Amino acid sequence: MRFTHHPNALIYASKPKGSVPAGQAAQAHALRYLSMHNDSFLRYFVGHTAPVLDIGLSPVSDLFASSSADRSVKLWDLRTSACQMQLEVEHVPCAAFDMEGLVFAVGLEGGVIKMFDAKAISKGPFSSFMVPAESSRQGNFSQIKFAPDGEHLIAVAENRVYIVHAFEGLVEGQFDTGSPAGRPALGVGWSADGQYIASGCADKTVKIWNLATCLANPGKTPNPVATWKHHAEVPEVLAWAPRRAMVASACHALSLWVPQPAQG
Repeated sequence: MRFTHHPNALIYASKPKGSVPAGQAAQAHALRYLSMHNDSFLRYFVGHTAPVLDIGLSPVSDLFASSSADRSVKLWDLRTSACQMQLEVEHVPCAAFDMEGLVFAVGLEGGVIKMFDAKAISKGPFSSFMVPAESSRQGNFSQIKFAPDGEHLIAVAENRVYIVHAFEGLVEGQFDTGSPAGRPALGVGWSADGQYIASGCADKTVKIWNLATCLANPGKTPNPVATWKHHAEVPEVLAWAPRRAMVASACHALSLWVPQPAQG
């Protein structure tokens, strides 16, 4: 689920109950554009034939991207139900816009990340690079998120979080969330100033990582600068508030965190 630029409207993926009859997969996996003002659907976005795994919203326009288990990334405009662009790929993808809405990144199996001009996606990627440690693995990237300044991005594969230079494609830092191999990746996100990364961890905590410390230790997991203990289960979902110093994380319960200055 993603909020749009309007605080009372959101986009979310459908989750069919039970098996989907033949010929109805596209309708069953439609994206829904919901107005919370009057609890009504403004539009449906039909086209994916398997579950939508991620939604990325352009920060400067009404464009948004959906990544699906049907091995496609579709680009949509909130103002029309017609698909604007589609990328067919060989593996289950994930996608994200940078903070200026200029660059569109797609993460693929084998550690491959492809960069597109957001205004000319049909021309193909202008850059492509690989995270070497993922080249021999069978898993996919499940999340890609650009830093607020666009210089770095985080690419998440299972328990492994890589900090990648967005222009040169070099892995400049990494850390581990402790999630068992084969399990879905846990939530990860940037602070609004781009200096910190928060992540859910397998020990039922939320950990905060300093970007500068991660960049100074590119080959190993550094110590987190803070560890927040409260969850009864593993927090699988996490997000920074875009305009406040606050983090939301969730297992079967939602927690809100306000970072405090270091004591002493």
